[in-house]
Amino acid sequence: MADDAFYDDLQAALESGDSARVAGAKAELRARSEAYPDDALVQYLIASAYDGAGCEADAMPHYKRVFALGIEELPERRRPELFVQAGSTLRNLGQLDEARALLHEGMARFPAYRALPVFAALVEASAGDDRAAMLLLFRVAIMDEDASLGRFQRALRWYVDDLLNWERT
Repeated sequence: MADDAFYDDLQAALESGDSARVAGAKAELRARSEAYPDDALVQYLIASAYDGAGCEADAMPHYKRVFALGIEELPERRRPELFVQAGSTLRNLGQLDEARALLHEGMARFPAYRALPVFAALVEASAGDDRAAMLLLFRVAIMDEDASLGRFQRALRWYVDDLLNWERT
């Protein structure tokens, strides 16, 4: 029922620029959505196909449907991806407060998933808060196991704490 390759093909059709292929892909996605309205994975893959093709407004209702069905209905590896993708889509739609809240919820649920603070940083940059964006990116650097940062972990943690304290004053 839910096959990544099938949805990748539909995404490619949406991106093709060929009006007949685009119309066919959208019709197929609508049919799948109607046939499987309570299948979180199908809804997620439909949203992903639309999103990947730059059709964010079409993707968002499907992301919302997944949240309504419950993220635990998704395979475990997809759950943090859902927060990244839906948060990014909200950002692209100009809904920065909603994007920020969703990405921060994702960070709370999946603290080791590095894409979440990176996309949260993009939201902050879009909102004009470069300092908050920088702090989020520093947090990702601290999470990284890269050997070049390993030696500097203590210093980086101190700097992030210092920046956070400065931000609160």
